[in-house]
Amino acid sequence: MDTDRFPRLVSLACHDLRTPLATIYGFARTLTRGEGLDDRTARFLGMIEEASEQMTEMLDDVGTAAQIAGGRWEPVLRAVDTLELAGRTTSASR
Repeated sequence: MDTDRFPRLVSLACHDLRTPLATIYGFARTLTRGEGLDDRTARFLGMIEEASEQMTEMLDDVGTAAQIAGGRWEPVLRAVDTLELAGRTTSASR
């Protein structure tokens, strides 16, 4: 497999995994909002929701990495006060 195809394949896989993941997350959220759940079921649904959110973040990260590797990533540019930014960095390291 050539080096240009692999990042594209990874991007497509990440995109395609989002639909079933969104379905799982949506059903868990719907059930969680329902009434009459016992504590165990509510806890399990909460775990499904949390795991779905984590998987979504991982898919975002892997998708971004694939875009970077394929030369297709375009970061969002915004104006920044570099003096303010440097001050935040210095404060955070203390």
